[in-house]
Amino acid sequence: MLKPFQIRGARAFLGWPAPRLASEAGVSESTVRDYETGRRAIRSDNLAAIEAALERAGIEFIADGIRMRGMNGHAVQFAQTDLHRGDD
Repeated sequence: MLKPFQIRGARAFLGWPAPRLASEAGVSESTVRDYETGRRAIRSDNLAAIEAALERAGIEFIADGIRMRGMNGHAVQFAQTDLHRGDD
């Protein structure tokens, strides 16, 4: 299951604000923001849609991190505290 900080990190990596991810995933902006900030749990179908949208954009999710396809195996790993909470 994707962790909120992985989604924030993937958005940062892509330069996508929350509205862009919401649009690409076909979910509401509040779904993205509320899950990222821990305000509410997320339905499994919405999380799958978010994951699929990020993967289509080239993000690969690895244990506690992300990487971009085509980076010759280089990964960017994030600890939960590395990414701010709140606005983009």
